[in-house]
Amino acid sequence: MADYQDRFVTANGLRFHYLEWGAPTAPPVVLLHGTTSTAHSWDRVSALLARRYRALAVDARDHGESDRSPAPYNRDTLVADLAAIVDALDLERFGLVGLSMGGRTAMLYAGLFPDRVERLVIEDIGPETPPEASAAVMARIAAMPQRFASLAEYVAWARQSVPYADEAWLYEKARHATRPLPDGSFENTYRRSWPTTAPLTTSVDLWAHLARISCPTLILRGAESEVLTAEIAARMVAVMPAAHEVVIPRAGHVVHEDNPEDSLRAYAEFFGIPLERTA
Repeated sequence: MADYQDRFVTANGLRFHYLEWGAPTAPPVVLLHGTTSTAHSWDRVSALLARRYRALAVDARDHGESDRSPAPYNRDTLVADLAAIVDALDLERFGLVGLSMGGRTAMLYAGLFPDRVERLVIEDIGPETPPEASAAVMARIAAMPQRFASLAEYVAWARQSVPYADEAWLYEKARHATRPLPDGSFENTYRRSWPTTAPLTTSVDLWAHLARISCPTLILRGAESEVLTAEIAARMVAVMPAAHEVVIPRAGHVVHEDNPEDSLRAYAEFFGIPLERTA
């Protein structure tokens, strides 16, 4: 993997942590993770992008090393965070990648500021989610422990949502998503500041925002995901003038973690990055 730098930026009244990969003069791409995750969940994608881009993977508020939210928030708040971050980093135009929570933030931002986003990836999320899938996801988030007895316990919990991810990756993910405590246990870096099972709402119609997005867009869907259905993805492609869908086999909701090989191939093709040949 390419080297990265831990960075911090103050935006929207909070201190945000982000990982910077690639040359500082390369075209920027901002990556947004899903709920309960961290910027490090993008490490393999960021390493790929770093061959040609400046990849900036951000910890959302209440996640990773970013500040705790001082008040309840919704999706509009997350979009305001993103807007303040890219302005603070002087990013005029940039690529944007988002999974799940980050994907909805990305599509809302791109609809509000279509001239700022050069290229967009929406990974396994749509403007709406089937009620049963939404309820299952929110119940899982609400039940996530705030402390784990060991990294192995975190890995066992994570395995439920990424059934195909390799063990080494899950331990690496656990190392970045927790902090060791003096008693030998591990603290979850996802802080559930405002306990609720309600989904992050927004004040606008996301379907209407999709129609405003004219940049090249990749919709990446896990073949076994219940969060983004084939029907919703097809409607997204029909609404967005420059969108296309790639379905990744042997993958659920967290597509690039379940099947990194096929996911990285899709990312490489979309961003015009030659894949390294292996003997």
